Amino acid sequence: MGKSCVDGVDVVDIVDDVDGRYGSGNGGIRMTRAGRDSCRHFRNSLLRALQLDMLWARVYARGKQLARLWGMDMRTRRHLAVLAAGLTLMAGCGASGGFGGYGWFLLLAVVMAGAGWPLSVIALRWRKQRRLVVSTYLEAEERLEESEPAEALELVRAAKPEVTYGGLRAPLTQVEMTALLRLGDVAGLLAIYADTPDAFYWQEGPALLVAEAHVADGRYEAFDKLYNWWHEREGRGEGASKRWVLLESDKLQREEYEIGALEALNRGEMEGPAEAGRLARLAVLRGPENGEEAQALIERALKLAPDDPDVRVFQGMLYEKTARDKRAEAAFQYALAYGKRRPLIIDAVAEFYRRSSNIERALEIWMDGLAEPSLDRIWLKVLFLGKVYRPLAPAWKELTPPPGEFSQLIDFFETVPRARFWDHETFQPMATEKPVLLSRQEVHWLRVFEALRVRNEDEALSLLNVSRFGERSWHQDLETTLIWILTYRRVKFMNPELVLIADDRLRVEGRHPLFAALDNWVRGEAKPPEFVQRLVVSDEAFAAACLAAGWHRAGLILHRVPLVKSEAPEWLVRDYEAALKVCKDELDEMRASL
Repeated sequence: MGKSCVDGVDVVDIVDDVDGRYGSGNGGIRMTRAGRDSCRHFRNSLLRALQLDMLWARVYARGKQLARLWGMDMRTRRHLAVLAAGLTLMAGCGASGGFGGYGWFLLLAVVMAGAGWPLSVIALRWRKQRRLVVSTYLEAEERLEESEPAEALELVRAAKPEVTYGGLRAPLTQVEMTALLRLGDVAGLLAIYADTPDAFYWQEGPALLVAEAHVADGRYEAFDKLYNWWHEREGRGEGASKRWVLLESDKLQREEYEIGALEALNRGEMEGPAEAGRLARLAVLRGPENGEEAQALIERALKLAPDDPDVRVFQGMLYEKTARDKRAEAAFQYALAYGKRRPLIIDAVAEFYRRSSNIERALEIWMDGLAEPSLDRIWLKVLFLGKVYRPLAPAWKELTPPPGEFSQLIDFFETVPRARFWDHETFQPMATEKPVLLSRQEVHWLRVFEALRVRNEDEALSLLNVSRFGERSWHQDLETTLIWILTYRRVKFMNPELVLIADDRLRVEGRHPLFAALDNWVRGEAKPPEFVQRLVVSDEAFAAACLAAGWHRAGLILHRVPLVKSEAPEWLVRDYEAALKVCKDELDEMRASL
């Protein structure tokens, strides 16, 4: 007799245990022959009952699995599983003599009566939905062939809510992904990926775009899953784009593993735009140490794909690294012209202007990127700058934020009172549910500024020390300066040993006088003017730092002491007047509400 198992316990072991305890073995109780026959009958009955119980459980589970593969919903799966398990149980009982006479016919009638009518209704509903899927799919495909992806997307999204069977939704999801790819709607693809990631294992174009967004956002685990799948397909000879190597090099470069990025790019030449992308990335990695070689590489890339916005972005990055600012700006402008409806290109160009301290131009580009197709991270940056840089024009409120991981944070930003930076009590449940939100720089900076606003300097210093972003900081000068000021206010002297957290790369021509003076003080090179020494310990210290960074609105909210122009240096008067120019009307409203 073969062995069977119920919940991890061997059935034969159970029955043998019963026989060993009450049978005629040496360790058992001595019984009469009638007693032993009775015990054997009990053993056989127990074994048959347990086997039938296991058979029911197995068929029920298998029925649900098959129903899931056929696209049935949960209710349908249960009906089919009950019907299959009931028929199997009747057959098993009939074969083993479990029912006398025609008793099993009665059970069959009961099962069919209970399951037949619901199954008929479900079958008709499934057939109706299948017809809807087929007609919608064919019509959407026709729209795509006629270069009308927006119309195709509208058809699919109108039909999907009416399709309740998961398996039937798969074709609609595939054509929806194709339409989103044609539209360049990264947010829409990311929303589908969050719901059904398996769909991206069969359509490479959408998978590449989603993977690119993952790299740009620093979500390397999500990228690795897609990359490994398609890389293995290429290894099996099933075909995969060479562009995966380009994204792998981007990820390695962002992780500051430039040797690995070079190794990935040197695996071999590619064809067409992919080769242009490879050459452009090699140019950025080679420069500025190998300026002539890098220039030759970028020129070859431009000959292959002069209108490719990705190549233009890397051209701008190369010139930015080699301090050719005018040529860098021209390259990024080309990229914006060729990729003005691509959210990732818009974000890359705006980031260049932010790094160049041209916050106004960066904000303009990001605000142009709020219209569909957009990205939730672009919305976050716009709302953040509306909190710390200058008030936003009301036109953006007429637009609808895209779906995404940060949609809840976007809604939260809109609820925070204008005179404040942050609302800890409202945000805390969100952070508990999604700890990833704490890694956003928008969250980091606004929490720091709110701590400074309420004069909780210990919390502000703790946040700055724990969550420093280094080179990735949106304003590294401001970040380090705030740490210096808070440290000095606590220990009452500027320790030259703090040079360990100074950065020589910040010592550039045209640096703001406040940042330069404090840097020299921290390094022990020179004491700043008396006014700066008094400013550091005054209530106006943090406002002055924000104004020096060009974050006008944050500086005015933190402003505490009336400015005496005759005593203040020229740079502080200039900063204060520039902030008032862009924020005065809103500032009056905020102060009236306090």
